[in-house]
Amino acid sequence: MTEQNEELNWRRVVCAIIYLFIGVQLLQLLYCHREEMFCVKSEMTGLDYFYRFLWCLAFASFGLACIAFYWRKEKESPWLKYFTFYSPQLLAIAGLITGLSHIWEGTSKYPLFYYLSASLCFMLGLWIDSWFDSNYTQVDIPCFFLTFSTGAK
Repeated sequence: MTEQNEELNWRRVVCAIIYLFIGVQLLQLLYCHREEMFCVKSEMTGLDYFYRFLWCLAFASFGLACIAFYWRKEKESPWLKYFTFYSPQLLAIAGLITGLSHIWEGTSKYPLFYYLSASLCFMLGLWIDSWFDSNYTQVDIPCFFLTFSTGAK
């Protein structure tokens, strides 16, 4: 039996914990407003759209936290990249999914939006590092009993 003792890149682990903490804090904030958020309304206000944006941002942060934890044994230091490059992309994912889900009337209703947007934002958060990578290779990442493919660094 061979044992691999590779050094962990603790900066990647810290980034994973930070993005996981951001996602949990956003969901905790949304939990405080669950009566306003999870009720079916005939007309939505600006605050309802903001709650949905935060919902998408939380799940995109979970996806990025998973991929950051997966790449924890890479030697490259990602500290600057995680906060200057990926943060605007997370905001763009959340805004894009929130906006696109309201084009079709069926997804703007209560139950369908939250299920679709959570899974889609999580998946896009997982694939965030392969979008602008010119050396794209396939790597399988086991996560929640499913296999996702993302770019390797």
